[in-house]
Amino acid sequence: MDDNAPSKMVLVADDDDVYRGIIVAGLSRLYTTVEARCGYDAQRIIQHDRIDFALLDNDMPPGPKGSDIAIGTKRSRPDFPLAIYTGVPLTASDASRQGIKVFNKSDLDIVEQVVEYARDTIGE
Repeated sequence: MDDNAPSKMVLVADDDDVYRGIIVAGLSRLYTTVEARCGYDAQRIIQHDRIDFALLDNDMPPGPKGSDIAIGTKRSRPDFPLAIYTGVPLTASDASRQGIKVFNKSDLDIVEQVVEYARDTIGE
């Protein structure tokens, strides 16, 4: 096993290949990343794989919204670290009210925000 390989596993779920790729590029400097293209895949990965942190797009058809996945996950695993990112933060207000971190996709420094939040939440 490579001692320099990242030990933490991060899920990035987004139906938009460009956004997902940008976020993965930023996070993969510190973490091993797993990608999901829809809500169904994201939900399956969170339930069955060893994931240390999840970043979910709020709107990624087909399947459940990122906020619905986050809220459901927090009910069964309250300490599981995850966040949502969306182009319309108001659409994730239910998750935000439940203490789930919500990022705005249109922020120019979204990658830096996500990497910093992951680092603060799960370490390196």
